[in-house]
Amino acid sequence: MDNRRTMGSESKYLSLGTITGSDAVAKTITESTYSNQRTGNSATATSSDKRWIKHEGLRQLAQITIENGAWIESITDLTDGDSINNGTENTVYLSKDGRNVIKVNNFSFLNKYDIEFTHTRDLRYFFNRILIHNLLFPDVFYKIIGFSKDYYDQTCAVLKQPYIPTYEYATREKIDSELEKMGFIKTVLGEGINKGLNGFTNGIYELTDARPQNVLQDENGKLHFIDLDISHKL
Repeated sequence: MDNRRTMGSESKYLSLGTITGSDAVAKTITESTYSNQRTGNSATATSSDKRWIKHEGLRQLAQITIENGAWIESITDLTDGDSINNGTENTVYLSKDGRNVIKVNNFSFLNKYDIEFTHTRDLRYFFNRILIHNLLFPDVFYKIIGFSKDYYDQTCAVLKQPYIPTYEYATREKIDSELEKMGFIKTVLGEGINKGLNGFTNGIYELTDARPQNVLQDENGKLHFIDLDISHKL
């Protein structure tokens, strides 16, 4: 998921039970988003303050996570060896049982330089993206199972997602067709943070980055949308 092209400024929440792997994680999300909201609301509009907000928000998240028992000391306890994919936002591993991928997300979505769309500094922005992904694509749902540190000592969210063992990348034609069946129209998006981007909308949500690398076709021909950018239409 891209760090800029996602959630709209209005909050629309689903049940935390759709994304959390434990009560400790749910409690951490609730407490950290409240804390981050207070920090963001008290900030001024200078870029130096925005940098401080990201640092402070992640520091508070780590502290709250440890207090609630949702901290994961070592990712290697969950995975089956080296990473299988590395991106700007996620480092991806295969789980020990081979049934899930473990994604270590470094919160690069917290856009400390975005003056116009200040909501991209809010932790709710990340959690809401996960909630809507699970609503639209429940076959490859995310669960946040805890929080940890990555190789660069950055606070990260640790997510698991069902692993698609046998696949090929879907063609753009099949992607377009499947999204049209779901009620999405392909268009140039014209509002808010997605303005000018090629994407899809159903009047409620906007999807971008629907490219073959983010959509897997399994051996039965079913498409799995594993990592799209999703936002509310403003």
